[in-house]
Amino acid sequence: MYSVPQRSAEDRLWPSQRCDRCIKFEYPCSANFTAKGQSQGFLQAVEAVGSNVLVKDWQSLNLPVNNAPTILSLPPRIDYTASESSQAPPCSGDTSDDTQSTSKFAGLFSALREASWGYGHHAKAAGEEPEGSHGRTFKLEIAMLMTGSILTLDARLATREARVAAYQRYGQEVDGNVAKGYPREKAERLTLANLILKISEKSEDEDDQYATDFISSIAHRIREGGRWQQLIDAAASPEILLIGPDFDDDDDSEDEDELPSIRNFEKEFHKNYESLEIDKIMHSGNDALFTKMKELLMKPDVQLKKTCQRLSGLSQLIQRFVKAQNRLNSSYRLLMYKHPESVAEREENKPGENLELVTSLCLEIEKRVKTVLWPPGSDFKSDMESWVSIIAKVDIAGAKPGEEKEPEIEGKETSSNDDDSEETWGSSVGDQNGEFGEDFCMHFLNNNAFS
Repeated sequence: MYSVPQRSAEDRLWPSQRCDRCIKFEYPCSANFTAKGQSQGFLQAVEAVGSNVLVKDWQSLNLPVNNAPTILSLPPRIDYTASESSQAPPCSGDTSDDTQSTSKFAGLFSALREASWGYGHHAKAAGEEPEGSHGRTFKLEIAMLMTGSILTLDARLATREARVAAYQRYGQEVDGNVAKGYPREKAERLTLANLILKISEKSEDEDDQYATDFISSIAHRIREGGRWQQLIDAAASPEILLIGPDFDDDDDSEDEDELPSIRNFEKEFHKNYESLEIDKIMHSGNDALFTKMKELLMKPDVQLKKTCQRLSGLSQLIQRFVKAQNRLNSSYRLLMYKHPESVAEREENKPGENLELVTSLCLEIEKRVKTVLWPPGSDFKSDMESWVSIIAKVDIAGAKPGEEKEPEIEGKETSSNDDDSEETWGSSVGDQNGEFGEDFCMHFLNNNAFS
């Protein structure tokens, strides 16, 4: 735990932080003993935000930030999140990996394992149809129904990466402020305050949100990013960001009251490890519960570190697949709805090349996932993949002209999901206060926010 140093009058926050003499004699500190300057005024102004102040009103307070240390622009999605000291060696592609046993705890990656990676086979079958034919379009549309679980997995991966990137950026800014001469505790408060202000300027959708909820949300996200960074360092691989059970739309609550005690959590983990609610603990669990979860995950018999290292590089493959899939969707929509006629448009739009790339990436991911997470000889298929396999048997290649009809597929518009799944700081903030309650929000500048 960080030890708070004895601070001079220039380091004290006024009026909430009083000197020992004023506390003893029960009178306010004189302004002569408070710090001067824009940065000190900035800290005081942010601290003055009340529980009934909306973000849009907070933005109009004209906080004096001219001399506050600057924060770097919000981090984009990162390609690699592990620190250099914890990087795992890249997968060499050695086929000897096929002979390694599958961990009995492979179900910790059930969302990754059970995603519809068989999409690659259906996309390959569509690619074998003549270019521009209805058979090719129909089979590809059917195959694209399988991408939902993959896109959802990628969205969760992007969210976790954004948390880690924000935590890393926060740490860099704190170190930078310490190098400028600020005590570390003050550097942490100042960095967090400046970050919150910058984010509020970019969060137009949150103008009607209470500022305390906004502050709590940012603190949660930075702490969560720090916890993911701890797991990355412990596993020596960013592939641990792919951990987690399959998704359940009916169980998206993050109510801290539902979290188990440490004793019950350990019993439940050994009884049914696949029920581990990782996201809920990372977001709302206290430090003791998170520490226990990390301890259980890193036990040698779980083989989590080994599994993550065998999956090394898979997160980048998934990112490449989703980007290629989005380009493929755009290419086919252009052909189906805009019908480019110029040579230049046809040369620029190459759905065949995109389809080939998407197919090869998906088949490579499926091979890696089966090798590491599936028992040898298993033939697991997701429910969606089994359903699509039945539909794919429909042969429309011999349909007569005039009888063929554009197939209507429910959910066709949403299955392509072109939107970038990367989370931005301005979305869905302030959903939960958790242990970052109003007291924390009102006085977070006086304390280490992550103690």
